[in-house]
Amino acid sequence: MPARYADVIVDITHADVDRVFTYGIPAGMDIVPGTRVSIPFGRQTTEGFVIGVKDEPGIDPDKIKDINAPLEEYPAILPQLIDLAQDMSAQTHCPLAATLRLMVPAQMRGGRIKVKTEKAAQLLVAGDALEDARKAQSRAPKRRLLLDLLSDGEVHPVSELAVLVRQPLEGLRALEQQGFVRVIDQEVLRSPYPDDAVTEPDPVLTAQQQEVLGELLPAVRSGTGQFLLYGVTGSGKTEVYIRAVRACLEAGKGAIVLIPEIVLTPQMVTW
Repeated sequence: MPARYADVIVDITHADVDRVFTYGIPAGMDIVPGTRVSIPFGRQTTEGFVIGVKDEPGIDPDKIKDINAPLEEYPAILPQLIDLAQDMSAQTHCPLAATLRLMVPAQMRGGRIKVKTEKAAQLLVAGDALEDARKAQSRAPKRRLLLDLLSDGEVHPVSELAVLVRQPLEGLRALEQQGFVRVIDQEVLRSPYPDDAVTEPDPVLTAQQQEVLGELLPAVRSGTGQFLLYGVTGSGKTEVYIRAVRACLEAGKGAIVLIPEIVLTPQMVTW
């Protein structure tokens, strides 16, 4: 019998299932509010959102099924966002599953995002054992070079080794069979931004921008004044913000920029 139980919202937006279901938490499984889980539901397996954890089930334990597994190693939804989703559901009279969906990226649902991995290798021997390993590759210069490249004991991506060794994976597999290295799949973190950010020179300010900054920058440096900048789309307001933020940072202060559209985020972080 599970020692703890979870209140789960099934990720199905239908009024018939718009309620809390109780599931058992198997021993050793780390489940906290906000965790997305795989659960048995009827004759199928589906996803759900844990919105609470409790010690007592409140119903007959024999009727409770266990959670299959957490879908991530971390809670995908923060407690404040669970509260927000519940408030939105109550105010708009829509299923709680629908508002909880808004709290996570759509691609997380349905297993559409997989962990991105790459092959990597690490040396398993050192000292005299490494010298013996090198001598054993006297007729395999590629493997000997791979041993030298891995001699620091760190994990090296195969793509990195491929810069100096042509098609290194075959040689690494042979060294792995001999017990000298290990070949693993390591996670590669994705970046939402381009690999090479293009920094363009600052545009020449218009007369109106210079006039605004002539009043704004002294106030920023002195920490006084409140301003509302009004201008039509394309009039150059963003460039004024950029120059004002730079002045704040140069003065050792901080700045918060509220972005009206999420697609503008990459543009802003390349300042």
